[in-house]
Amino acid sequence: MKLCGLWLEDKENSVICTACIRRCKIGVGRTGACMTRKNEGGKLYSLTYGHISSIALDPIEKKPLFHFFPGSHVYSVGGWGCNFGCGMCQNYEIAHIVPGLRDEDALSPEELVSNALERNADGMAFTYNEPAIWPEFVRDVFKLAKKHDLYTVLVTNGSSTKESIDYYGPYCDAYRVDIKGMTDITLGRIGIRGIDPSEILEGTIWARDRWGMHVECVTNIIPTVNDSESELRAIATWIRDNLGPRVPWHITRFYPALRFRHLMPTDLPSLEMAERIGRQIGLSYIYIGNVHTQRGENTYCPRCQALIIEREGYKIKQNLSAMGRCTRCGELLGITASDTRESYRS
Repeated sequence: MKLCGLWLEDKENSVICTACIRRCKIGVGRTGACMTRKNEGGKLYSLTYGHISSIALDPIEKKPLFHFFPGSHVYSVGGWGCNFGCGMCQNYEIAHIVPGLRDEDALSPEELVSNALERNADGMAFTYNEPAIWPEFVRDVFKLAKKHDLYTVLVTNGSSTKESIDYYGPYCDAYRVDIKGMTDITLGRIGIRGIDPSEILEGTIWARDRWGMHVECVTNIIPTVNDSESELRAIATWIRDNLGPRVPWHITRFYPALRFRHLMPTDLPSLEMAERIGRQIGLSYIYIGNVHTQRGENTYCPRCQALIIEREGYKIKQNLSAMGRCTRCGELLGITASDTRESYRS
């Protein structure tokens, strides 16, 4: 166990966790909704600090991040626990089953960053389970990663509080966020209760505007759950009005899992409808994921429509951007790459 950095004292030795927007009030001997932050004697401890469930060296496109150092490889790390209850969770075994963990089995930030460097990673990402629930470990790893010239990525459901974003913000480069729905009714249908979606949206703006994080948004389109035209239009409109029309929107195919095994995978016409809505709203970059389409994962210049980045799965076949611009018309594309600033890892 490790003493947490994000919590407040409350009455009768209770504590209030300020890591995520649930702000759990936790009595002595109890854990929060994530099952990983425990009140011991009136102080809040992380049960999972340094305990790794999953590690992989991934293409950055797998996160998915298409405008952030395309073609690079990121050391992807997952822990245990989650603060949401999504019915389609494909990582249930690590997100909602926290095993008995021994302190001697934990990895230090130094060991983790060293492993990433040994595998020639370009950056580090916290992903697989929800990183908002262990911001202390995220911060310690990211702070060290930056000293070793690695970029840093958070793949998140957007549930970090502003206090938590401020805590790791100086060391986080990219914020890949799920926008699952715009109302608590939609979140409830997904299985997420007790969460105000406006706090997810506000936190995303805060990460971008306060800390300059690169932001890309993902909506997993679930049949009968969040696939209505009005819901998709609301998401696209919010992205345009609050993050800007050049922020990528990834619309991904749902596959049956967990409590949603009875649903069919998202059909292509529904994904194409979402893409049309995004175009009508004015978004420049819309990507269709988890299904093969002819154009769905390619990047085109929003000005001259030239093919800039051609993708096949997670592989880049060609990249015709230079200094973040279209080489045909010179349009600034909003793509962060190693040639777009003198030192992106400082």
